[in-house]
Amino acid sequence: GLFVAKYLNALFNGWVVVGMLIFGGVVFILIELAHKNKQYRINSLEEISFKQAFCIGIFQSLAMIPGTSRSGASIIGGLLLGFNRKVAAEFSFLLAIPTMIIATAYSIYKEPELL
Repeated sequence: GLFVAKYLNALFNGWVVVGMLIFGGVVFILIELAHKNKQYRINSLEEISFKQAFCIGIFQSLAMIPGTSRSGASIIGGLLLGFNRKVAAEFSFLLAIPTMIIATAYSIYKEPELL
């Protein structure tokens, strides 16, 4: 986010947000339909490898695009990597903890008057 912030700021307009919300919803529906009766390879948090966690982080970085859900992107990434729904959702919300702490710290650093 630090390296592409000035480019991403140009995307902050209503059309991009609406488009990404619709696109994300359609992708979520299609992936859910495709994984309806699938056998999952990852059924617990303990089974997640470092490589898989890194890939989920890449999916989560798509949330820098305005209108893209951070949790939605990481859950979709988990489903595509073979996580069951519960594990994908749990991991997504655990991943939010450091992400939100770092984002908050950066915001305070950039605009200390917000305190």
